[in-house]
Amino acid sequence: MSRIGVADSTTFTTHPNEHILTALRYTVSFVKSEEGYSVWVPGLPGCASQGETEQEALENVGDAIREYLEVADELAPEADRREVTVLR
Repeated sequence: MSRIGVADSTTFTTHPNEHILTALRYTVSFVKSEEGYSVWVPGLPGCASQGETEQEALENVGDAIREYLEVADELAPEADRREVTVLR
């Protein structure tokens, strides 16, 4: 049985000479198995993780999301980027 949860993050403001972190919120899907929980991000193809507990799986997928976005940043130069805001 699949369940849907939300991986939350928090906005942090750092020193003026450092980057400002932006809070991003992704819907994740997860399923419980004998080994624990598998979790994936439908909005980020290939972004998935796992954990022995639901909380551990959600924490691990948060790391996977950050790593996924770092690679996406490396592959798309800043000049080629656009932002779109969607309210749902």
